[in-house]
Amino acid sequence: MVFILKEADATRIFEKYRNAAAFTLSKGLKGISNNDIEVSYEKLSFLPDEDTINAIKSGDKKLKKVIKAAVKALHRPSLSTADAAVGLGMTQLVNIITSNRKHKRGPAVLVFVYDDEDPARNKIMIKYLTALFAEFGLSTITKAKVVKKIFKKRKKAKDNVIRFAKNNKGMTLSRKGVSLKKLNTIFYEMELRQTALSGLSDVRDLSKDTMNNCVKTLVKVYTAENLQFANKKTAKRLAKKDKTAVKAYKSLRDILKQLDDKCKMPKVAYGQKKKKGKAVGRKMDSKKFVKFFTKKKNRSYLLLVYAHTLAILLGLDIGGKDYNSYMKKICNIFDNEDFGKEFVAAATAYAKAGTDK
Repeated sequence: MVFILKEADATRIFEKYRNAAAFTLSKGLKGISNNDIEVSYEKLSFLPDEDTINAIKSGDKKLKKVIKAAVKALHRPSLSTADAAVGLGMTQLVNIITSNRKHKRGPAVLVFVYDDEDPARNKIMIKYLTALFAEFGLSTITKAKVVKKIFKKRKKAKDNVIRFAKNNKGMTLSRKGVSLKKLNTIFYEMELRQTALSGLSDVRDLSKDTMNNCVKTLVKVYTAENLQFANKKTAKRLAKKDKTAVKAYKSLRDILKQLDDKCKMPKVAYGQKKKKGKAVGRKMDSKKFVKFFTKKKNRSYLLLVYAHTLAILLGLDIGGKDYNSYMKKICNIFDNEDFGKEFVAAATAYAKAGTDK
């Protein structure tokens, strides 16, 4: 269930319902803090920027064209930063409201909050988000009277949410929406995993299930087995991304060898062995790979693989300022306080050696 509301109306949801994710659509709104509730709003990375919003308001740009480009990004996932922001961002939002419908606190709802200072800006945001959710078959709720009806009393809020979702169209994914979610989940699977990993404050917080799922994702990427779930055009772009991920793994392996020449991270090889044009097995030793990375003592390596790979996919240069800053933050969750400095030094030396060759 998706709500786009001014803060006064959104507050009613936060007061009466415990399973609501809150996001800001306005520059000045950061959250609510009073005696009854404490809510911090998250920012979305794929909204139109201020220059675009101002251009739309002045008539120099058409909102329809901006929406069309965002919709295209959903249906054509790619490594483009702008496209990835839309595809990954919307997939994360859709996952929130489709993954825990049986939660004890009730189904998750998304609440996008705006203020009344700039009606023209709000109109742009509402139309933009409504159009993107519509691609998944989801409707947005913008009327205060609906909010008052559903969240009139705290005790009945959970049942009211369930009942409203059941009796109204656009509250669940359409068939096309399910396919669209799957398409983007496959393409951005590594990014989705990394988002979960980046929330860890300590390497020991990585659970066994999360570890296993992250390893399975890497195997699918390195062996190109994720391509079978994508359409022909997407598979071509995904194959390019997979190959970049393999190169990233190999470079990380070399960097870690500089830190510790006894590092035994297993080798990987991209793709499948072919016989008469048909796949007959993985090129890499996936059993050895899985065995290594599912060991509890090797979980720090797994976190590094994801962080390093995503840095490369984002276009960061190994040993560069942005790369070093990013990886140093990742290394903060390891037990060794000096590891971040040591890793960055090794990465910088690796990059320099490559340049000198």
